Amino acid sequence: MNSGGTLVVTTEHPILDHDGRMREASTFKVGDLLVKSDGSLDPIESIVGMTYFGKVYNVNLESDQDLENIVIAQGYLNGSLHFQAGVGVKKLNQALFRKLNIPSTLIQN
Repeated sequence: MNSGGTLVVTTEHPILDHDGRMREASTFKVGDLLVKSDGSLDPIESIVGMTYFGKVYNVNLESDQDLENIVIAQGYLNGSLHFQAGVGVKKLNQALFRKLNIPSTLIQN
């Protein structure tokens, strides 16, 4: 990222973009903005694809509420298994997260 941050995820991993949409990692391109845990935006500087063989982990929370399924990975707002598994897919582009109206409870100070 432009800030020097790094985010390593699978291509299907749900990531919150600057417009408040949850998108699969594979849909991002250089220049797109990710939301950091402090609410600031961080442009993608480069994307490096790689083949990985091994375990990956999905966070599965008890809640079925969209806002409660936003998690922080490597300093960026991401979605839990709730979004990846399709439970939240029909709401992915809902105005819930739009215009960075992200509740302060999700932002780390």
